Amino acid sequence: SESMPEMTSEELETALLSEPMYVVETEYVVQDEKYKALYPDMLQAVIKNNSGIDVKSAIVAFAAWDSHGFPVKIESQYSLGRGSYVVRVNYSDVNMVDGDTYGHNSGLPLDYESNNISEFKAIVMSYEDFDGNIWNNPYYDTWIGMYENKKLVQ
Repeated sequence: SESMPEMTSEELETALLSEPMYVVETEYVVQDEKYKALYPDMLQAVIKNNSGIDVKSAIVAFAAWDSHGFPVKIESQYSLGRGSYVVRVNYSDVNMVDGDTYGHNSGLPLDYESNNISEFKAIVMSYEDFDGNIWNNPYYDTWIGMYENKKLVQ
């Protein structure tokens, strides 16, 4: 099999924006400065359906870095200390018509002691339509190879 040509992160980010579903924005959301066990910080990724069809659900993957650009194991709210460099989140029952965005009011809740994430990226790994057809992101492996447990090149 022919290997994919090497891409820069800029080329990859640009390519993702031409896909049928992609992340339009990310934000680190602090819900409460004090009561993080009740109102955890969240990694928020807003996705856009550009597929021309209705989408039932999607899977979004997250990777994160600290202030030095070193990879961080993402400790989600119920990971019980078992973080991982890439966390896949099921955006189930998003029920998006073509042109819709989703994710402004949700996110990946972090463990309340998690405080080392300074930057993160997210990618749509796959989505499913109402007929059961699944789209798998052809750039997902490239994204993983570029970002999973790798230093973030600024």
